[in-house]
Amino acid sequence: FFNFYRAAESEKPRDYPWFISLIRMLLAILFLTLITNIGIVMLLPDGLMILKNTYAQEVQYLSTNIDSQTTLMISSWVNLAYEYVFIKTGIHGYLYSGGNQLTGSLISGMWPYIQGAIIGFQIFMIRLSVIILMLPFVILVMLVAASDGYLEWFRRRTGGARESAFIYHRSKHLVSWSLVGLWVLYLVPPVAVDPLYVFLPTIAFIFVFTKLSVQFFKKYI
Repeated sequence: FFNFYRAAESEKPRDYPWFISLIRMLLAILFLTLITNIGIVMLLPDGLMILKNTYAQEVQYLSTNIDSQTTLMISSWVNLAYEYVFIKTGIHGYLYSGGNQLTGSLISGMWPYIQGAIIGFQIFMIRLSVIILMLPFVILVMLVAASDGYLEWFRRRTGGARESAFIYHRSKHLVSWSLVGLWVLYLVPPVAVDPLYVFLPTIAFIFVFTKLSVQFFKKYI
């Protein structure tokens, strides 16, 4: 007879390419961001104004921390994303036209939440653009940390010291969690976040954990 238990046990989870997994994670974070922004509008009387002030403050952070040319580039990315998501799909025109007789009252009643979602999308794209521009620097920091950790690993190997599997495995996981935490803690909050206060400690954590994961790698390859 067919053994259903063994067949289910032998099934392996489907492996997706890394870019598919990245897109799925971004969509999940975007969904969480929009739900958070809509919740702010629903729960707070001035929630929509808070989101508008957050958007204005995020633009101010760009002009303060980044040069004008890069700020213009980020603005063009945000406008391009808005155009493809809302304008080219017809969502923008449909919403601002008031819909038809069936959906007009629904759009009118939900208009503050729709505005909150649109502003939240623009804030999300601004922060995502900052993360994309910071990725080369994060990768450089990880390479420097890996090089420093490799030197410590080589000294430990030649000196006959013992490796630590506990530190290696914990550090390896903490590198991943630091990267995920950077995306979540910076993209999701509905309040203005200065990127310096997010990137500097996160990059420090990534450097330390990357160095430790390489330094305490197994003794012999």
